[in-house]
Amino acid sequence: MKNFTKLLFTASLTALLCNFAENGCAENKEKSDSYKNVQAAKAVSLADIVALLRLAEEGLLAPADIKEIQSEPDREFVAKMISRGYHADAQKNCVNAAAEEMDYLMEAYDEELKNLGKGGGEYFSAAQSPERRLKIRGEARLNYADHTAEPKSLLLTKGSGEKIKYNLGRPYNSYDYRLRLRLYGEYPIAENWAVKAMAESEKSWRSSSYEGKPKLERLYIEGKHKNMHITAGAFAQYYADGNIYDGEFTGISLQTGRVFRGTLDAGEISPYGGVQEAAAHRERIHKLLDDGYKVKKSYQGDVRLAALRGKYIQPQYEVEGGLYYYDTSHGSFKAFSLGTTYYTGDFALGATYIQSDTEDYNKGYVLTAKFGRNRSWIKDTYEIFAKYYDQGVGTYWGHTMNGLANNAITGFKGCGFGLSYTIAPNWVYGLEYYDLKEKEAGAEMKTVWTYLSYYF
Repeated sequence: MKNFTKLLFTASLTALLCNFAENGCAENKEKSDSYKNVQAAKAVSLADIVALLRLAEEGLLAPADIKEIQSEPDREFVAKMISRGYHADAQKNCVNAAAEEMDYLMEAYDEELKNLGKGGGEYFSAAQSPERRLKIRGEARLNYADHTAEPKSLLLTKGSGEKIKYNLGRPYNSYDYRLRLRLYGEYPIAENWAVKAMAESEKSWRSSSYEGKPKLERLYIEGKHKNMHITAGAFAQYYADGNIYDGEFTGISLQTGRVFRGTLDAGEISPYGGVQEAAAHRERIHKLLDDGYKVKKSYQGDVRLAALRGKYIQPQYEVEGGLYYYDTSHGSFKAFSLGTTYYTGDFALGATYIQSDTEDYNKGYVLTAKFGRNRSWIKDTYEIFAKYYDQGVGTYWGHTMNGLANNAITGFKGCGFGLSYTIAPNWVYGLEYYDLKEKEAGAEMKTVWTYLSYYF
């Protein structure tokens, strides 16, 4: 019933926004000609440079183009870069992480692209009167996971002096093979608007929870109205580089800005989270101690989330902060995050700090180092990462890592290492290792996770 309600809400919201998009097209079309004339007279902006560097990161620009970016190119030369990048993108067989930047540049330089006669400008012209054609892409992934955990115990003392042993979890040794198939669909409905979906099937050879039944996980509408990027329905969200949340989200997201990007989200997320597990753990202890603490009955149910985020983007660094408000069956709480990433050559160095107003286990940080940039469509590209975590369970709801962070009762600290390597176009192999400890009792949690993905 909950999934039906979720999809009903999504379908209703999609229909409403489709009507809004269609009605807004005429107004936007009237303004487009004058807008383009103004754009042609402008110089290359900082936002344009940032977008071009994003294309370069995705391997869509040639080395000579990348050098030219640093020497203040004129708009005509930038248009040539965009045209080459667009045609390189069209040859790829995967979801492009720089699609938003490509759309922005195509729109901003539409007049110059048409003047070149290269055909690049046809992209935005087609977007104004979209071809109603369903596009489908996919990923098949086979992965193996090996988890081991050795929980430890706390020795509690009641008011009477009696000693009580409290186990932080239970011994956990597990390995699993899984095959996951994802299909991504996109159908244009109006100028700069599309309905998107993702269906998933996951089969495990060790767990009955994953039987391979196909499910429609995401269904949403995405597009632009004036300077606002809008996403509404059931889609994925990713907060603080995944160190707060990485999972499904049902609601609406509004984003605006290029160099400074502001985002407002409101909706529902997964009903299970580390914060609720910490609250349950704390209340079990109070119950054992029989100290009069009032134990609440429920930790499950819908979880509503509102998030306000800001991101400042420069060619060599980024700074991002966020405010988060959770409303759960256990109560409400707030959190904030602040992080930065610095780029130098093939290296990226990052740090994120997170704090919430939960009763305890409410502070944490993550340090990150990366080398290289893996591109699934370019053979022999790779990326290596190393991370150090120290996070109380009150700082995350659904962690992105493939380690046992979401199994920790009070939080965790430790290291994670990984690499991804494109062994052939659209074939990517990855290996990750996590060595973590439960914060309060020092229980050891180790994971080896490896995968092979094919994009089509």
